[in-house]
Amino acid sequence: MGQVQTEVNCFPVENAEYKRVMDARAKQALLKPRRETKMVDRQPQGNVHAITGLRQRNAFESGFTKTAKPGAGKGHHLKAARIPRNELKDLIFGCFKQYKCWSIRNLRRALDQPETYLKEVLEEFAVMARSGPFANTWQLRPEYSLNSYDDVKAEIAPGGDDAGASEDEDDNVKMEDVV
Repeated sequence: MGQVQTEVNCFPVENAEYKRVMDARAKQALLKPRRETKMVDRQPQGNVHAITGLRQRNAFESGFTKTAKPGAGKGHHLKAARIPRNELKDLIFGCFKQYKCWSIRNLRRALDQPETYLKEVLEEFAVMARSGPFANTWQLRPEYSLNSYDDVKAEIAPGGDDAGASEDEDDNVKMEDVV
């Protein structure tokens, strides 16, 4: 294998001819778009399936358009829009003035914000309880719990679907062994 003997750097001479060539290139780039859209008024002639080898209808035969059905998928009106961070913090602190512990689902329902955005903001001033009676709920960090939060109910905020059954209800259920 060979070794490099001499390294050479080349720079163009900036004279009138160089400037003329560069101006022509710039004008050419501005005049001609990189991509063009061509509208097709009619469907292609002949047997498209034989050419492409497709057995099902392809885009040419379906007229290029597929409209979404009105009830299909999650609509954009159901998605939560992010509010500014400072407004969200104020709303979250308002929630913590009502109850000491909040699950992420209940906060999402109460504030109508995306779950990932809520978690991102909550991590700044709240901690998630990993165990104990308030497991998997968010609580304010001690440095954010001021005197105004002393009269707050020390219970989990009520929720819809994730509230679950209490222990008393579980005692009344009869279980049988399956072998």
